[in-house]
Amino acid sequence: MKKLLLILICLFVSFEVSSGKRMDGIDMIDCLKYLDKGKVIHKGQDSTPEFKRIHTIFSYKQKTYKHTLVVYHSHELFNSYCHVYDFDIPLENN
Repeated sequence: MKKLLLILICLFVSFEVSSGKRMDGIDMIDCLKYLDKGKVIHKGQDSTPEFKRIHTIFSYKQKTYKHTLVVYHSHELFNSYCHVYDFDIPLENN
């Protein structure tokens, strides 16, 4: 009986619809408002000889956002952008 149940579960999971991911840019004012109210999932940084990028991944109202600050090593702001990720869209079949 356990083997039959396991086989049925495996068949069900294999036919589940795959999801993809879509990334859209959003307005920085909205992003900072959501960052203040949301929950930080991960924070990290990477560097090049000229710049340092500080990434903050957070969630707010069941959406995932990535806020990125790009600063010179002298701590002057170079660029800032924010993206929202949608993981609930179906993958396109190629």
